[in-house]
Amino acid sequence: MEIRKLETPIASLLAAEGLHLYSLQQRREGGDRILEVVIDESLDLDHVSAVSAKISDLLDELDTGKEPFTLDVSCVGAERPFRNTEELLQAVGSYVCITTKEGEVTGDLLAANAEELLLSVKVKNISRQQTVRVADVQKARLAVRF
Repeated sequence: MEIRKLETPIASLLAAEGLHLYSLQQRREGGDRILEVVIDESLDLDHVSAVSAKISDLLDELDTGKEPFTLDVSCVGAERPFRNTEELLQAVGSYVCITTKEGEVTGDLLAANAEELLLSVKVKNISRQQTVRVADVQKARLAVRF
């Protein structure tokens, strides 16, 4: 199964459902071949099941090779990591957690450009703005506000 040939049809199917493809990967687990489709939205179990059935039907129509595989459809978590700087820069308005060598900064991403991120963080219930250099970011993810 050539995964690159599956990406466009699966992404198109999801787009028709108002969804976005986060990742498409093929992996092996204990000798079994698994096609993992991760959707970039939060969905309830019934919706994931319905979308999974549509993807399965699509894969039946496409040439996926002779070796059997298991289809694994899931959604990214509420605290999904940003895979690259571009995704982070597009997250303005989101509540994020940024990890640098100095530690973690969690807050609302107010503005972002290629050099700096501007966050609104709370320290002892007092909001203040903090700038983080993009070059210093080691990890970044969406965060859940409690």
